[in-house]
Amino acid sequence: LTKLSLESSGYLVEVGQDGREALEKFRNGRFDIVVLDFVVPDMTGIEVFSEMKRILPTVVAIMVTGSGDEEVAVKALQLGMYDYIVKEVNLAHLKTLPHVIEGALDRERSRLEQGRLKKQIEERNQELEKLNLQLERQLRQLESAQKITVGRELDMIALKREINALLKEMGRPDK
Repeated sequence: LTKLSLESSGYLVEVGQDGREALEKFRNGRFDIVVLDFVVPDMTGIEVFSEMKRILPTVVAIMVTGSGDEEVAVKALQLGMYDYIVKEVNLAHLKTLPHVIEGALDRERSRLEQGRLKKQIEERNQELEKLNLQLERQLRQLESAQKITVGRELDMIALKREINALLKEMGRPDK
């Protein structure tokens, strides 16, 4: 029912009949989100999720279970699951699940965008550091050229004073 409900909401759905099959599909595929039941024939949904986290630490998962056990919910959330939904007899959880999935996907998109922006900022910072080093080198070269120029100007002024002093001794006007 969950598969049919999600497919009718436009999702592509893969189903693992037990924990081993789910893990095998997870290893060999690419999934935007994982929806796990707590009760799985050969292991718990928590165990499946823990193994998925080992394989791909950024896996996004939602626990959907018939057991409203608070301890299980807390454990699932502590392990990093996005949410925990209790199945309802009237199947109302099937209407809630797509909204929860969209929230999880939005959060994941936001996380990826933040990562992309962080990487861009780091790259720009590296570029700015390189440009800053180039500017510092150019500034040192300009300062060195300025010192040489100022030194030559001072030499020219001294030379002009000497010339004027000689011209004065010779009785000629200053230049």
